[in-house]
This record gives sequence, C-alpha cells and structure tokens, in this order.
Amino acid sequence: QDARVAQILAEHGVKTVCPSADSAFSAFDKWQTHLLLEKHGFSIPNAVYVHHELSWCERGNKEIKTNVYKDYVLSAIQKLKLPLIIKDTVGLSSYGAEVVPTYKAAAGFLQSHKNSSDRIVEEYVSGFQFGTEIHGTPGSYTVMPPFMFSVNQYGITSPKQSVKAGPVTSDCFKIAELNDMLVRLAEELGFSGIVQVDLVFSPENGGKWYILEINPRLSGMSELYARAQGLSLCKMLLKIVLGQPSEKLDCACNIKFPLLSVHQLAELHELPFVKYIHQIHNLAARQKREIGYCELIFTGKNFVALEENLNRLESCFPDAVEPAFIQKARELMGILKESICKNQNP
Repeated sequence: QDARVAQILAEHGVKTVCPSADSAFSAFDKWQTHLLLEKHGFSIPNAVYVHHELSWCERGNKEIKTNVYKDYVLSAIQKLKLPLIIKDTVGLSSYGAEVVPTYKAAAGFLQSHKNSSDRIVEEYVSGFQFGTEIHGTPGSYTVMPPFMFSVNQYGITSPKQSVKAGPVTSDCFKIAELNDMLVRLAEELGFSGIVQVDLVFSPENGGKWYILEINPRLSGMSELYARAQGLSLCKMLLKIVLGQPSEKLDCACNIKFPLLSVHQLAELHELPFVKYIHQIHNLAARQKREIGYCELIFTGKNFVALEENLNRLESCFPDAVEPAFIQKARELMGILKESICKNQNP
C-alpha cells in the first residue's frame, strides 16, 4: 500500500522515497521473488512451484486420464534435498508454513484437504536465521548489521514466538560478503526507502548466505533498528530521506511477554533500558494463547549488558515473563558473545 501511495504521488509530481510498486508486487508473490533472485544470480534455496488448479485439473474433466502436470511436479519435488518447507506463495511471517521430513509427507500434504492454494516446496537450509534491512536510494545504500532470529521446534521463525538479538558484526558470519551481496541486490532491483530481507547463514561449505524473502516495506525490524540507534521510527525515516548516515547501534533485543496490566506496562516504561513497548490485542481470538502479546525492545551497550538487562526483566516481572522466551534470548546472546570472542581470537 505504501508503494501504491508513492506511485500515485509520483504521478502528480510529488517526490517520494519509497519502494516502487513493481518491487512491492514482485515481493508479494514469493514465487516471483524466487524467480527474480534466481535470475540475478543470488543464493536461494532450491524450490518447486505447485499450481493448485493444475494439480487437480482432472477434477470435472473426464477427458483428462493422466495429470501430467502433477506427475512432473511430484517428480521434481522428489529430487529436492530433505527436509522440505511447504509455504504459501503469499502471506507473511511463516504463517501456514509446513516443515516435512520426507517426500512421502510432502506429497501427502499437497494432495490432502489441508492444501487449498498454490504452494512453494523449498529445501530447508540449515544454519542461523537472520533479518536485516537495506536503507537508502539508488547510488547510496546502507546495509544494516543483521539481527539473529530464534526458531521454533521446526527450525523456522514464528511471528508470535521469535526473539531477535543483535546487531551481528563478527567476521565469523562473513558480514562483508553479506553487505556486498545486499548492495548488489538493492542496485539491481532499484530499491528505495526501507527493504527488509530474511536470510540464512549456513556454515556448510565454508559459510554461505542465502536469501529467503524480500519485504520492501516497513517491518518490525524497522522499529528495532530505530530503537537500537536511540531514535524514533519517524526520525530514522527522516535521516534516510535526507541521506544522513545511521547512528551507531547499541545491542538490542526484541522479546515477547504475555499481555500485561496497565500497572505492569507503567513499571516497564520506567526501566531506562526499555526503549519500546507495544501491546497487541487479538479481539477475534478464540483461544487463550491467541489473545495477544506484549512486544518490547530493550538495549545494552554490549551483549554482556544486554544479558544483564534481560536478567533484570526476569527478576522484576517473575509472574509475567515466559521462561521459553527468556531461554531463547539467552541462547542468542550466548551465540553472539561467542562469535565476538572467536573474532578477537582467530
């Protein structure tokens, strides 16, 4: 929608700094994104597109004795490396994604009543999952240091359960290579404004970065980068529009709490290291676990200080914090502290 507004303004002679409607369209359809990245030679997981209507074209067509399309697609899926992720071609934040360990499970899902739309069947790339943003305009891009994402029991990020910590700057993760890759991505696709990118760093084969998704829009990552710089989101956007360099990032963590009372929110607000609080209510929830959550961003001068602030949150709100989120945050901070030590002592 931002891109369409910018397109309409441009048609009336109003200059904007915003992703184009074309780039937004390409990113909306995950298969179009896959083809675009493949065309420009970026590292992406191998995948097969499954057109739902063609997969069932024999329904109501007695003259079709053999569904050649289905046979071909299933044979292509059989050649993919296991495990596999099955996901919608549209949507966001891993909603509806299925992780399957075998070809039989993949074929069974695609031919079941659970499948009612076009799908992408993709090889699961093992490694560390990250998100980052590209800020700027053609000829002047800044790739923000990535943040590491926690994953669920299936090895994918979950919108309601993911913890994010960073920034990651250690050479252990080949940050220079990532920067070069994403600047090339921005230049070749002509990005403008803010573009969020989901990534995997796979230690296999000496370490390699894969692009999973592109989101040319504001995202939860945008708020995280703003707060890590000590800025509001609006001030960070203004710096991008004016072409000013980003501020130095503090270490930061995005974590979820259950819904909190007004009193608890006020107590959180008083903590100097808590930079952002956003309570999300789901008024249409049918189950308790779906009623909503409280998202907060807190910072520290380094990962040791960040972990100390995490411990303080746990001690100040023992009845509110969920141990699983605290544990995920500690695991991420442990990995990031270890990467810094490796970088200092190669």
